[in-house]
Amino acid sequence: MRDVAFWIAIVAFLFGVAFGFVFNFGVYFIVLLIALTMAVGIVAREKKDIFILAVVIGALALGLARVHVDELQRNTALDTHIGEEIVVEGLIVMEPDERENNTRIVVETEEDVRVIASIPRSYEVFYGQRIILKGKVMHPEAFSSDGGREFNYPAYLAKDDIYYQISFPEIVLIGDIETTGFGRGYLFALKNKYTDGLSLMLAEPGASLAGGITVGDKRALGGDLLDVFRITGIIHIVVLSGYNITIVAENIRRILLGLPRAIGLWASGISVLLFVIMTGATATGVRAGAMASLALIANATNRRYAITRALALTAVAMVLWSPHILLYDPGFQLSVIATLGLIHIAPLISERLPFITERLGLRDIFGATIGTQIAVLPLLLYQTGLLSLVALPVNMLVLPMIPLAMLFSFLAGALGALFGSSVVWLALSAHILLSYVLVVVDMFARLPLASVSLESFPFVWVIVAYTTLLYLIFYIKKTSQARLAPG
Repeated sequence: MRDVAFWIAIVAFLFGVAFGFVFNFGVYFIVLLIALTMAVGIVAREKKDIFILAVVIGALALGLARVHVDELQRNTALDTHIGEEIVVEGLIVMEPDERENNTRIVVETEEDVRVIASIPRSYEVFYGQRIILKGKVMHPEAFSSDGGREFNYPAYLAKDDIYYQISFPEIVLIGDIETTGFGRGYLFALKNKYTDGLSLMLAEPGASLAGGITVGDKRALGGDLLDVFRITGIIHIVVLSGYNITIVAENIRRILLGLPRAIGLWASGISVLLFVIMTGATATGVRAGAMASLALIANATNRRYAITRALALTAVAMVLWSPHILLYDPGFQLSVIATLGLIHIAPLISERLPFITERLGLRDIFGATIGTQIAVLPLLLYQTGLLSLVALPVNMLVLPMIPLAMLFSFLAGALGALFGSSVVWLALSAHILLSYVLVVVDMFARLPLASVSLESFPFVWVIVAYTTLLYLIFYIKKTSQARLAPG
């Protein structure tokens, strides 16, 4: 009964959050649900069979209430100035996001209003720096991709309390860095020093790829190369999410299987910690690290059911902190799904690959690769509409090399930051591994029909796909248990 109540409560809460964004429920409806929960709970003390009903209503009410509170906390100070030219003064409170043609910064004013602005790349700006902008303030707008998929950009920004934007404002003043010390500003400075070291030690696009696989820094890769990574289904290795760091950390543990288990766990755990630190300990980086840690513990201890419960609680805690991520943060969604695939699907795949050697953990590495690909495929197709027909062979050729490429790239960046280009010869191993990845990706991307674009389709098909996948997992596990049972 407790297990059933736990999972029903998790699902009902998440549905409550989703319904809160999709439908406009008022506070009176939420109060009604809370009162109904109390009434059903009182009756449930006499009749245990309706206890589940109280759990469903209560969890649903909690989800709706969290969304309502989030709306009440929204800072609307600039709503009366929409469409007007204003002056915004504040601190840059997130790491500047360098794109091909511009740099995006988030400025927080003394009134705790956050504004996202696009400025020319010629301006060098840093986290914690004071800046004064002048331009027309607008609400962010949703936009559609070529395949007809609409991206709810306002809701995506809302997860970081950003409700206003200024496109290419006039830069009135760029002041001093005011957020100093051993906080996030120090971590971002450390990351910039590291990426500068990579630039000194490695030629492009190898340096950018190294930054992507070690700290999720894909900004210098360029649109063309990023498109190649998407076509070949390998974009996850340079995206800041639990998807990439989970696979990398798990592969490190698998490679060290011949050593005592504690050594493999420590090596994987340290790689996750370094990843979080080098990304500046952002919310996205911490989230990715949490997902990776849970997957590592599950596969190392084989306590998959207990870790799945921990994953569910972790996801709920993240949604409680920032409810918008449930529906509007693709990185969060992929992290959760990929982690579940690594925990539950990858072992089933590995058992069916007897023709692959277990040396260096290769069988499990391939199992993890295929398992996560299966897990995220329905969601990726819904989000991007791009079906890579070469994703499986590319991942199987590339992913076993990523842990070593990550290690040698990290060493190259650290040495470059400390000693400059005078020790560039020490980056030879990283250069060879990164070049291998780039050659494989480029070769497969050039194949005819390497990928197929799909038209937008309803989300209900994603639900059908995951329902079918869940049934298959349970069926395979049940069949395996029945075959192994005595008699």
